[in-house]
Amino acid sequence: VYEGGWLIPYLNEQFPDVNYGVVTPPAGPAGEGNLIFTVAYVISKNSKHPEAAWRLIEFLTNEESQTTVLESGFALPTRKALLESDYLKDNPASAAIFRGAFEGAHPFMWGLVGSDVNEQMGKALERVFLEDQPVDESMKQAAEAIRQAIAESK
Repeated sequence: VYEGGWLIPYLNEQFPDVNYGVVTPPAGPAGEGNLIFTVAYVISKNSKHPEAAWRLIEFLTNEESQTTVLESGFALPTRKALLESDYLKDNPASAAIFRGAFEGAHPFMWGLVGSDVNEQMGKALERVFLEDQPVDESMKQAAEAIRQAIAESK
């Protein structure tokens, strides 16, 4: 299963007796690679309340809040200090993800047609599960629609 850190707390809670391991993706012809799914905080230059917005960002990114993020598995925390946290010392699976996440990593992005990709893949799955369309046929249909979206975006 290719998943993120969010799966670990669920597995630990729902399947405490299951023995599993965590590794970073294997190296391919171009070397190691990984996708980073990021959480970003910004303040619009047009914000009517920039001080309040800044206080919110400070709260969301402080060590206590980011410890909650780390322990939930929701996202990679924004604090390097958490590399030495008790949580990671006690949870080797989460530690493996957090410590190995940045080597050869690239930000995850769909590009200009991201919403088209998501929409077409959702439609493909609906055809498979709700209309009993064969998987290969549904995926070919989705791929063609995605290719068309890419061509139209150029």
